[in-house]
Amino acid sequence: MKSILLPTDGTVPSEEAALYAVDMAKRLKAKVKALYAVDDSLYTTYHWAKIREQVIEELEKDGKDALEKVKKLGREEGVEVEEVMEHGLIHEVIAKHARDDKDVAMVVMAGSGKDWASRVFLGSVTAKIVRGTRKWVPCPVWVTPCTKLNPDARLGLRGAILLPTDGSPPSEDAARYAAKVATLLGARLIALYVVDTGSIGFLTTNKDEIIKAMEEEGKRAVDRVAEIGREEGAVVETVLEKGLVHEVIANYARFNKDVSMVIMAGSGKDWASRILLGSVTEKIIRGISKWVPCTIVITPSQRINPEARLTL
Repeated sequence: MKSILLPTDGTVPSEEAALYAVDMAKRLKAKVKALYAVDDSLYTTYHWAKIREQVIEELEKDGKDALEKVKKLGREEGVEVEEVMEHGLIHEVIAKHARDDKDVAMVVMAGSGKDWASRVFLGSVTAKIVRGTRKWVPCPVWVTPCTKLNPDARLGLRGAILLPTDGSPPSEDAARYAAKVATLLGARLIALYVVDTGSIGFLTTNKDEIIKAMEEEGKRAVDRVAEIGREEGAVVETVLEKGLVHEVIANYARFNKDVSMVIMAGSGKDWASRILLGSVTEKIIRGISKWVPCTIVITPSQRINPEARLTL
């Protein structure tokens, strides 16, 4: 039976991620694997020696409470929930379960954790897991916003799916996954190519020719997404816009109220240096608490990691 891996820390953002994961599990006829990692590595120094056991007991109690909330939610919605508590560095525990449990189809987690301001715990852990889609997290990572941090946050599964593309192989992998999700949810898929005018702003000659070439490249990229969409039975709309890539993506997601999620590749054209979609992805993830009000899905690439799982 396929499962959705749900790391939780018991916070409000994490509870909203749990609601989302349970809803998705119902649609996929999957179970939810709720995971609480007890990070006792923070309490190994001499200063913590006298109260270390007490602190760990408190952490374990918090974990049981967090897992029970997910279990209760699953019961209410008729979704099976497996509870797992494990000691270790949080991002390593999450990555291990995502990698070793071949039934895990996706990771669903909150974009913010216990300390919303400094983005510690699930916030910074999420960033590490997202970066891991390039190497050691072989399944898509679904990152949810929080309505407490952003009242405009959209957490539903209904609505259009925005797919930024740059025409690279990882981006094509993301397109096929997005088309499958769109078909499952009965959603419209919007393929967006951004002509990155910011990258040529310093030029004084041949700028028009370069922009024209970039537009032609963009047309090929979105047409390829449309082709993939037809193969998967999805309705695809193609859009070309100009500007700074991450700003255009964020603004499109924010101002088009019917967009319920953004699906994009964890790597872009330059896999080694992580430029284009790679670094753009991280900027979009960082914006989820403020100016990207919908779920962001980061996909691994089977071209980079042959063990990547991109099925639903």
